[in-house]
Amino acid sequence: MTSRGLRGVLAPKSMSSPSARLRDAAEAQMRRRAPRDDADDDGGDAKRARGAGEFRRFAYATLRATLLERGDGDGAVRAVFATCRQSREKSATAALRRMLGEDSAYAPVKLPARGALLMAASGGGSARTATATVKRALDDVRGGKDEGSEFLYKMYPIDGAFEVGDEDGMRACVERVVRETRARSEGARSKSIAFAVVYNKRVDSTASVSEEDTDASDVAHGRAVMVPKIAKACERAFKDADAECEVSVNLKDPNVVVFAQIFTALPSGDEKKSYIVAIGAAAKDDGVFEAKAKGVAPASVSALSPRRDDTPKWMLKKKALAQAATTVSDDEHR
Repeated sequence: MTSRGLRGVLAPKSMSSPSARLRDAAEAQMRRRAPRDDADDDGGDAKRARGAGEFRRFAYATLRATLLERGDGDGAVRAVFATCRQSREKSATAALRRMLGEDSAYAPVKLPARGALLMAASGGGSARTATATVKRALDDVRGGKDEGSEFLYKMYPIDGAFEVGDEDGMRACVERVVRETRARSEGARSKSIAFAVVYNKRVDSTASVSEEDTDASDVAHGRAVMVPKIAKACERAFKDADAECEVSVNLKDPNVVVFAQIFTALPSGDEKKSYIVAIGAAAKDDGVFEAKAKGVAPASVSALSPRRDDTPKWMLKKKALAQAATTVSDDEHR
């Protein structure tokens, strides 16, 4: 019997380590094999080992482990979800990592999706909120300190997460993001607060789709149910912080926006399919969102980034020669 077969007999799947079970769950969600460390590798050749090393910068974990099982146990998490151009995820990931800070605690989390990125802080987060990190990154692009990226679209800060159906977890997360927003922004401490809830449903962590393409909007994680619950919790959080504060909903020109991302946690093993709500809040003076005619949305990184002329040199030379030929007068040919 080969060593590989013997190992399968001596180490049945039911007796695997917690890290191995987490890796198996990640593989089931990604629908691909995650790279092994040298100690866990089953004897692949050196070429495969070198190729696998390129991907060790990613954190291979399920969405549940990334968003719900990090932090101090009260739903606190520091992460940034971003949308990007499809088939340019690698370039967008490099740009997002640079914008968030090469020396920061944020590391990319592998997602089973195209056109979607997730960066999560190791250990649950840091003193700086994800919204403050996104604010600094966008300010650097606006001020010319960072070149941004034409492949990176919108960044959604995540400072809390809870599972659909966990009412206590929802209230705790909303109270935290409201408290942190008030501490960061003077506008969020005014006596008149107009807020909006931006809802996006992500199917298998991909971009937002219409309600007709997925489940009905009146289910537990649907827009018709989730948005009023989050809005009510926001109003209560502002009132608890300042009883004299007047709170209202304004979808046209809010001074505080709460982003709610509904992720689908794919089942693995004995787990059941579940939905995770990741939320983050930003004030108007944070510069994280924009109010347009179609509604409120995060600021577009690609729109803020300076345009680069990627025209090949041979095309520029051909164009210059053609222009020179048309500007020569008839007298010069005589």
